[in-house]
Amino acid sequence: MLPSILLGIQTLLPAVLTGVFLLAEKSGAVGERLPGWAQQLIIGVAFGAVAIFDTETSVLVAGGAAGINVRDAAPVVAGLAFGAPAGIIAGVIGGVERWLCVAWGGAEATRLACAVSTVAAGVVAAVMRTWVFEDKRPGLGYAVGVGLGVVTFDMLLIMLTNMSDSMASFEYVQECCIQMTLLNGLACGIAFAGQSFIRRDRLFVRPPYLISDLATKLFAVFALAFIGIFFSTIAIMVNMSFQQSLSTLTANSQDLKEEVERFGWDAVLDDRYAWRVMSTGSIIVYDAQTGEVTDGKYSGQNIKELMSTDPFTLEQDDCNYLTVGGSYCYVMRCTFPEDGREVILYLPEDETDAIPNVMLFLFLDVQVLMLFILFVVLCQLLRRRVVNNLQLAESGLAAVAHGNLDTRVDISSHQEFVKLSEDINTTVDALKGYIDEAEHRHDSELALARQIQHSALPSVFPPFPDRIDFDLYASMDAAREVGGDFYDFFLLNDHTLVFLIADVSGKGVPAALFMMKAKTEIHSLMETNIGVDEAFTRANERLCEANESGMFVTAWLGKLDVSTGELAYANAGHNPPLLKRASGEFEYLRQAKPNFFLAGMEGIRYRKNSVTLGPGDKLFLYTDGVTEACDPSEALFGEKRLVQTLNSTRQKETPRGTCDAVAQAVKAHAAGAEQSDDITMLCVSLCALCGRDRVVTSADRDSLAVVSAFLDAQLLRLGASPRVVARVQVVVDEAYSNICNYSGASTAVMSIVRKGADLLIEFVDDGVEFDPTAAPPADTTLSAEQRKIGGLGIHMMRKMSASMDYRRVDDTNILTVAFSFD
Repeated sequence: MLPSILLGIQTLLPAVLTGVFLLAEKSGAVGERLPGWAQQLIIGVAFGAVAIFDTETSVLVAGGAAGINVRDAAPVVAGLAFGAPAGIIAGVIGGVERWLCVAWGGAEATRLACAVSTVAAGVVAAVMRTWVFEDKRPGLGYAVGVGLGVVTFDMLLIMLTNMSDSMASFEYVQECCIQMTLLNGLACGIAFAGQSFIRRDRLFVRPPYLISDLATKLFAVFALAFIGIFFSTIAIMVNMSFQQSLSTLTANSQDLKEEVERFGWDAVLDDRYAWRVMSTGSIIVYDAQTGEVTDGKYSGQNIKELMSTDPFTLEQDDCNYLTVGGSYCYVMRCTFPEDGREVILYLPEDETDAIPNVMLFLFLDVQVLMLFILFVVLCQLLRRRVVNNLQLAESGLAAVAHGNLDTRVDISSHQEFVKLSEDINTTVDALKGYIDEAEHRHDSELALARQIQHSALPSVFPPFPDRIDFDLYASMDAAREVGGDFYDFFLLNDHTLVFLIADVSGKGVPAALFMMKAKTEIHSLMETNIGVDEAFTRANERLCEANESGMFVTAWLGKLDVSTGELAYANAGHNPPLLKRASGEFEYLRQAKPNFFLAGMEGIRYRKNSVTLGPGDKLFLYTDGVTEACDPSEALFGEKRLVQTLNSTRQKETPRGTCDAVAQAVKAHAAGAEQSDDITMLCVSLCALCGRDRVVTSADRDSLAVVSAFLDAQLLRLGASPRVVARVQVVVDEAYSNICNYSGASTAVMSIVRKGADLLIEFVDDGVEFDPTAAPPADTTLSAEQRKIGGLGIHMMRKMSASMDYRRVDDTNILTVAFSFD
């Protein structure tokens, strides 16, 4: 009972230890705290301790000359389940201890064989794990196979290391071979079955890799081959044993007959105890009539009772396999009719089969080991000659799949792989050609789409070159060939400017198509002269219809009366614009609550907001591609930097100059980083409020051109003669220059009307009080060096006009100059 318990414990110990380490590995407690080499050392030492325990608790057989244990399973499980180093460490520990244990009672005869086989078990497991299984845990079948194989090697070593007494060593092997082989295989199987349970793996799965699949099939083929060879060899050995026994018995039968003929029965029987068939065989002489044994070892018994078959039924001189005295023997019947006697020559099976059995065992053991070695070698050859080349081809195809079409596959080891390489390279070359052609066609189509998109956006600047009252500039820089941003502007009538900026969700061709639809809808609605709020409301309903793509648009729409400066606008979820007053800086124009974006939800009513612009005021609109432009570290350009950029531009920068300054700042911030979104800007500057007969400007020198153009247009409308035009231009230039240069005014107004034969021009400014009519007349008799600076311009105004009138009303200067229209 105790030996069975010990062997059961030995069989289960590798599985228990495997479970402990796998649970620790699964929980992360080991992997996070210990490096790989330390884990391998601990596992190897632990399984080495199991091997030591198995040696010390061996069940002794053959008079203590050998012992049954499961020692070899420990290094096998360590190496296959956890890694090559762990298996080698466990094998070395178990082998060294087995060598030394003779000092305290271990079996001497099997010392060398068992020590070497234990070390070899760890090495074999390491080799299999590294070379055959690609450093992965094998399945249950492989573990059992390796466990059986190493024990077979152990048995062979016992025979080889005890050749001086081969029969004795064979008795050891006979005693323990089957039990040790089965127990070691069972121990490996239980350990790997437990591993599959813990890791939630299936016990038997189809190997996912070619080398593993081929190895599995090779293993199955070799197993079948071994089984076939095993039974064939047994049949051959049995036949050889039978033939050897037949020859021996026939020769002894002939010798016996010759002895009887020459010397007679008395002489032969006198020497009967010396008659031997080989070492343990002999003869039985019995009466041919009664069957009573007359001479020999079984004298006095009946021959029929001694044998399992009636000897009288046996053919003479035939070899038969029967029991004699309860033991199996090869027997031959020999008759002597002349004296009524018969003889049974028998040869015990143990003697005839001993040498064939030893030979059979050695042959089969060597055969198993050779098949095992052949299996490993073939796996390596398959890996190096087939799998590695396939992996090279696969890596080349993977590079091609990732876009590297310059990859070339060059495998020249065998003609089949040369052809495969050529086929792959030819396919890739053809693919490159198709891609180049498709890219060229795609580029052409995108270029056409880009051209169509840009043609749909106003792109001629200045857009209204004859207008002096406002200036406008817009730009769009698409992140791709075509973009989703857009802008639009147009004159609804002589005094109403409509302008729009928008951003469609998404990029590329789908966004561009949706952009065209949105722009067309809003443009056509505004041309009906409805309010900006109503235009967005209707456009939202139309864009929501059949919007299966789920796109939406953020937009900012303005409607500016350039004669009064009244700006009505609506914001559909877009970035707020920045407004700069003539005498201030850019600030965000934020409304209380932005409206929902377009095409996002039906039934939305959009609100209108308004603000009054004055001469010199500027409005800057943009999309989020400006503020969300990133540098290489993904830092945003941001709203704060945008305000700083706008306020750092020149005070009187044109809308085009303002947009260019922002574009340069964004480009400098990006520092080469890829543009991720469309960048669109629109800037409107109100230069003057131009009515039918008056113009309102900011009181600065830049507005002189506006006043002069307005004057020319009015004089042409009124039909003034060239003489009157020349006089009026001189007076207006002088009067307006004085306001801009000396009054300190912020706003100046000039009006022109005709009353009968008189042309009246009135100047109004909010500057310091100055009455030009009260200025003393200039002394024109003095030379230029003698005259004081100033006064000459007023003198010219008096000379060229019919009259001048000045008055101061509510802190404003009002100067009226009259001309004769004739």
